[in-house]
Amino acid sequence: MINLSSILYNYKIARFIFSLSLLFTYFLLKGNIDLKNFSDYSNLPIIIMLVYAFLSFITIFISYISILDFLLDITFISSLLYLSFYSVKYFSILYILVLIFAGLILPSVQAIALVIVVIAIYTIINIKYGTLFEDLYIKIILDNVSFLITTLASVLIKNKLKEQEKYIKLLEKEKAEAEAYKKLYRLSAELAHEIKNPLAAIHGAAQLIGERNNSGDKNLLEIIKSEAKRLDNLLSDFLNFASPLNNEKEVINLKKFIEDIVKIYKQDKLDIEINVNQSLKIKVDKKGFFSALSNIIKNATEWAKSKIVISVYILKNSLIIEVEDDGEGIKDDYKELIFEPFFTKKLEGTGLGLAIANRFVIENKGYIFVEKSKLGGAKFIIKLPLKNGEVNGD
Repeated sequence: MINLSSILYNYKIARFIFSLSLLFTYFLLKGNIDLKNFSDYSNLPIIIMLVYAFLSFITIFISYISILDFLLDITFISSLLYLSFYSVKYFSILYILVLIFAGLILPSVQAIALVIVVIAIYTIINIKYGTLFEDLYIKIILDNVSFLITTLASVLIKNKLKEQEKYIKLLEKEKAEAEAYKKLYRLSAELAHEIKNPLAAIHGAAQLIGERNNSGDKNLLEIIKSEAKRLDNLLSDFLNFASPLNNEKEVINLKKFIEDIVKIYKQDKLDIEINVNQSLKIKVDKKGFFSALSNIIKNATEWAKSKIVISVYILKNSLIIEVEDDGEGIKDDYKELIFEPFFTKKLEGTGLGLAIANRFVIENKGYIFVEKSKLGGAKFIIKLPLKNGEVNGD
């Protein structure tokens, strides 16, 4: 990728080298030049070149570049054209080089202002020295259009480069965060394992006490067992969330896979419609995919009133899964929060189900979002990229 800072520095170096080369060529062609006679009109070009070379050398040591740098170049080119039009008229191509760099470096407004200045100066010089025939105006128009197009193209390239730089920085940031999260997941999983063992012992002890002590307070023991069970469920979900994902993939039939999940959470009041091609198979981390999809479907069954629709299809080498319900829907303020760990609006919820789904999707370079369903409730959409050989069927 092109670095704008290197463009800036290289432009200044190239300008200084060009000014020296021009001076050397001029001296070589002209031979002896009497610079003491400043009144001699023929000495003006060499004086301009000397001043330009000196200023070009000075600008190398200035760490930033501004519109003044490009005005210096335009002034130099225009002066040579004005003083020696017929011998250096082809120097007008240098305007294009200046405008290219101006478009890449300057703010867009300044670059456009600069090309307007160039067009005005170039037109005046050509009209002054050129013969006023039709072909002159055609030449002026074509050259000016080329100046304008060159500048606009450079501005567009610069904006594209900046977008790429932002995108690369974002990817680097996400990669660093992903590495940090992996370490956090591993430590969290170890901690959860350490908590589960004594928690299981507490639950077992409470159960034994309840069986042996008939005069004890049964309500308190039930509270202990109930809360221990709730903590155990929370830790199970947390372990599922924090455990490293499996890189090994296996082929599954999507329709059967989804039907098996639906059987787990199916309720008599719910009509669940599954729109999946019978022959559609994908290669995926089965355990992780099950955790992600089951949590989405479970969430739909908990909020739906009577209807759930699950649709799966392939679009441009991506697996698209849509799960929608006719429930209350999700408020706009919650649409980003629902994928955060421990965020829940359910009294008995752990707030990890959708976070588990989100983690699986992100680590598989996909994305998940929620929008309003035509059924009236929420519509969760998962997009997972599929490589060649990871999908069979239609």
